Amino acid sequence: MTSIDFERACTFASSSGCWLRNELALWNEDLNRYGLNLTEVEPEKLALSVFRCCHSAPYRSFAKHEHYTPSFFIAWLPRKHHCIRAMRLRSEVPRWLFPRFNGTAALVESAGDSSNLQKLEVSGTEYAQEACEAMRASADSLEDVSISNCWRRADVTDVLADIVKNAAQRMKKMSIRNSIENDNGMLDALLHCADLTELTLQFSSQYSVPWTMSQLLVQCNKLEKLSFDTRDLSQRCSRSLHAALAANTSLAQLHVVVRTVATCLAICEAVGHSSSLKTLQLSFPYTSPVCAEGSVALLLANTGLKTLIVRSFRLCQDHSRSVADGLAGNSVLELLDVKNSTVDEGALSLLTGSLEMNTTLKKMKIGKSSAPRRRAIHFWSGGTVLEPPRGEWLSDTLGKAGSAARTRVGDLNCRCEGVCSVALALTDSPTVTSFEAGNTCLDFPCFDVCKTITRNLGLLNDAARFVTRADVSKRCALAFETLATAPSFREHLGKVTGKSETECELAVRAAAGFLADNFFVITGVVQRSLSCHPGEGTQLDELKGENLGVVTRRLRVSDVKD
Repeated sequence: MTSIDFERACTFASSSGCWLRNELALWNEDLNRYGLNLTEVEPEKLALSVFRCCHSAPYRSFAKHEHYTPSFFIAWLPRKHHCIRAMRLRSEVPRWLFPRFNGTAALVESAGDSSNLQKLEVSGTEYAQEACEAMRASADSLEDVSISNCWRRADVTDVLADIVKNAAQRMKKMSIRNSIENDNGMLDALLHCADLTELTLQFSSQYSVPWTMSQLLVQCNKLEKLSFDTRDLSQRCSRSLHAALAANTSLAQLHVVVRTVATCLAICEAVGHSSSLKTLQLSFPYTSPVCAEGSVALLLANTGLKTLIVRSFRLCQDHSRSVADGLAGNSVLELLDVKNSTVDEGALSLLTGSLEMNTTLKKMKIGKSSAPRRRAIHFWSGGTVLEPPRGEWLSDTLGKAGSAARTRVGDLNCRCEGVCSVALALTDSPTVTSFEAGNTCLDFPCFDVCKTITRNLGLLNDAARFVTRADVSKRCALAFETLATAPSFREHLGKVTGKSETECELAVRAAAGFLADNFFVITGVVQRSLSCHPGEGTQLDELKGENLGVVTRRLRVSDVKD
């Protein structure tokens, strides 16, 4: 342990934030050896994550005799540093790679009994106990919990349900996927969360889920995003669920998997007149062309829906006329995604023809189709249709890209070497903030990519600090100068400030003007004000306002050396 300071106190409550955000690169040199990484996801908000890979070089160089383990840091770090607001625990790292917890319990106890976590994401069974302890310690601050593919033990499930019930007043987002052995205890706990804004439920047993959905839709008037499966839906539950959906006025996003034709049509009818719903994702594994046509036609008649995603549907020429007519007459929809549905040549011809009369649709996603129809959609959208690229070409392109923010290579048919080349190409990108390899491989150089992502997120947050005037130092000004034109920066600024796209654009312009007006002070060229020796012509210190700005806008912060 050469970089981690176990004694220095957290300064999260101070006006300047915690000192740890400036030491992330050094701390991660040690934490990476244990499969852990610290990142500043938002200004003054750090996240602790478990690496996905388990065979990279830092593991092989791990010293077996050391006392520290991933479990220790998962317990100690959030208690010691309240600036850590999120934790992501994934169990792809086998515990046999590390020695047992030994001799460090006193350090955990000395760090305190409580932590300040707002978000906890758990996947797999390796860190179930640590996750429970983290939730207990963060009962007064936890707002967002995501649990997937873990906890088949009833005793752990009961503990989880109690924790959720105790934190119900603060809980805003909850996602549970294939994780609960005792459904009723968790569902009862969820009914206490009256302020939920997002909820995802996918239990191994679905018997009580639709009834709980009906209750939550009635009780939670702030629920904006809902995702669930209608498996084992009884007739009584079906009626109450459809009535609750029809009466709800807060839901903006709905993702639902239906299992019967009656349920599919009923849900489409229930949300068909909703004025609040903006995004709908509907999946029906066993649908018929008649049901698909009726369902999509009902949804296209909605006057508020902007995004429609249909999965596992079958659209054929004989049952697509009403869908094409609905698409032609729709004046609201911006995205139609049928790429995971079966659309035959005749149906695609009808849909393509209707695009000429639609004035609002910005994007349409389809699956495999004939070349002429692809060209027709290409000319309509004004975009470029790209075939799946080879790994070498992709890595070459990404190395030159200046705006790519998120990269996912799991859908490409790449070998491990191809994924490695893509990952390494991203290490020079100043804008990439996320990298997903899917199930392609576990042995890719994610340590290098994580360093890049940690660095780039730090730049985004420094630039955001400059725009909001929270920090107008040269470091933040340099970050703003680097990212001012990047689309990912405006997206991040909107996320951390809550501003709209237009407001973010105005804020960026105002920050650019502020930098131009105060360039010499911010960069440290002068301490307080600019003063020049008298001369024959107009001196720089005589210029005011816009005239001075014309000069300073041509200067760059990166050109001023310390």
